Amino acid sequence: MLAWLTFMPPLDKVARSLVLDYFLPYGPTESAIWHLNNRDALTCLAVYGPTDVIVGVPIPGSIWRNSSEVHLLAAQATSKKVTSWSEEGCHAVVNLYAQGMLIGFLTLRFAQAVESPERLNTEIEEFASLISLYIALRFLDSMNHNGTPANQKILASHNGKPNLTERQRMVLAGIVLKKTNNVIASELGYSVSTIRHETMRIFEVLGVSNRIEAASYATTLGLI
Repeated sequence: MLAWLTFMPPLDKVARSLVLDYFLPYGPTESAIWHLNNRDALTCLAVYGPTDVIVGVPIPGSIWRNSSEVHLLAAQATSKKVTSWSEEGCHAVVNLYAQGMLIGFLTLRFAQAVESPERLNTEIEEFASLISLYIALRFLDSMNHNGTPANQKILASHNGKPNLTERQRMVLAGIVLKKTNNVIASELGYSVSTIRHETMRIFEVLGVSNRIEAASYATTLGLI
């Protein structure tokens, strides 16, 4: 998997491969990659399987920590265990770390209870380590997209975050929520051409090439 990740496949394909390839013998039905930013907002970066989870939309800590749907994530956020399982043995959660800091979770659901689930912990944790590294590599790749060293971009930004105008932040918030340029223009009171121009400026500042990458970058860094 490590060799494959060096080619920077989309995160949704990573989630898909966990279900259809790597954990297939255990009968998985869903996998999801979550990011926890420094504002305690939780965002699903990618998911594969039957779920109502909306990718790319930040969930404030006040909501997700009290939600029955992600109660295992809330428990895991304060747990010393690397991997936790639901009582029925069908749902696993493992922490994602970067430089010793908790940056998110990898979750796996199975069609039926896994026999002796603790025997899977080592394998799950190995994949979590690779995915953590992959997310860090994607971040560095985005920072270097325009040929500017990552450390120079960080020094040129405020608190280590890219400099965006207030209007660009509002446009970026609309992009994260998957709104079209027409909808964003209508809501903010600008012309569509202005929103289109600001969108291209956002792509340039963030070092990304499309709306999906911009939304992922924004939620990863907690820009909005």
